Amino acid sequence: MKTAFGEEAEAAGRAFRTALAGVAAAGQGGTEPAAMVDRFGIDATLAWKLSRQLSAGSGVDVFRFMPGAAALRGLVGRAVDRGVPREATAALVVAVDAYEQLVRRHAGSRRAFDVLVAGHLAEGGGGDGGESRLELDLRRSGFEAGAFVQGIKAATQFAVTILWPDGDRISLGVIRGALGLQRLRVHAMWRVSHTARITGIHTASPGTSSSVAMAPIDQPPEGKGATGLPLMHGFSSVGDEVFRQTETSDELIEYELAPGEVGDSSAMDLIFGERIDRARPRHAGEAGLREFTHMGGIKTPCERFVYDALVHRDLFERSEPVARAFSTVYARSTTDTRDADELPLRSPVEPRGAGLGGLDLPGCPRHIPLLRHAMARLGLDEGAFNASRLMIQYPPAPMTLRMVWLRGS
Repeated sequence: MKTAFGEEAEAAGRAFRTALAGVAAAGQGGTEPAAMVDRFGIDATLAWKLSRQLSAGSGVDVFRFMPGAAALRGLVGRAVDRGVPREATAALVVAVDAYEQLVRRHAGSRRAFDVLVAGHLAEGGGGDGGESRLELDLRRSGFEAGAFVQGIKAATQFAVTILWPDGDRISLGVIRGALGLQRLRVHAMWRVSHTARITGIHTASPGTSSSVAMAPIDQPPEGKGATGLPLMHGFSSVGDEVFRQTETSDELIEYELAPGEVGDSSAMDLIFGERIDRARPRHAGEAGLREFTHMGGIKTPCERFVYDALVHRDLFERSEPVARAFSTVYARSTTDTRDADELPLRSPVEPRGAGLGGLDLPGCPRHIPLLRHAMARLGLDEGAFNASRLMIQYPPAPMTLRMVWLRGS
């Protein structure tokens, strides 16, 4: 859908780029950052932004790299001092004025304008389709705000799905972890749940379903495991003593993080692992259910989210899933995904080869040992699995990731 903002921003951005190109061309030194630093005596950061603006894919895309007003005025002054013709610098001043009028008319502030630009580009309004520094900065702000509201944050949140054939069924191993998890308030808002049984699992026959039991990948050491949470104690820095029970039902037991120390001194690693044997049909069957879907929610504000998939080579047409992200602000549950709630997902799912060697995680030296331990506990040969990874910096929270593979017929 075309908007007045989109059309005006596109025109203003193109006009700014044309005026900037006129100044750069008059400088007779090229448009690479180093050349502009030498020609105009500006700093490297400003030169990089100007270079990106000159190569922007659309008018609106120009504003992803817009310098501040003081930097632009400084550029005009330096251009005049270095003999750039007055008509070229005057055109740039006019373009800057048009940009500032655009900001006032549609946003009221530069920060609000940046949000409009990021939203426009996220909906396909120009740009290269990749993740921009502007979008990343906005998501970082969302992370900081979410961490303040919930009183907790994590350096890394990760999830691992292990899928293997089990006769005519598919079994799963699911590992979830929060690394560098720290309270920002004594009473932080953070809960986990222990699901004893999953109901409503579709079978291969139309209109039928069943339930499957979940079991921990690791058994707790003696004296641990009082809560029943499937903690992987050998890889977690604390035990279940940091939790207290809040709610119980026939299928779900919920726990919250107990009050405690804040800041770096409270930082902990918590890793949970469960197996679900013979969870789903291996083949599409009579119901024609070709899609095998696995979902996971992101609720904790974190600096990065990592999803690893380990899929047995005899399953599915492709080992790499198709990933989609959904906001859960209006969802009834983490599995309630609707097209209207889909979020742009810039990060690709990357194949990482056979086995575990391609799943090294910077800053987390125990990641591959964790996966190797889990595979051994599940009785699986890691060499028979293909790996893939999705990584998102400052993921929006709350959101659900929906991973889809295609079953064979």
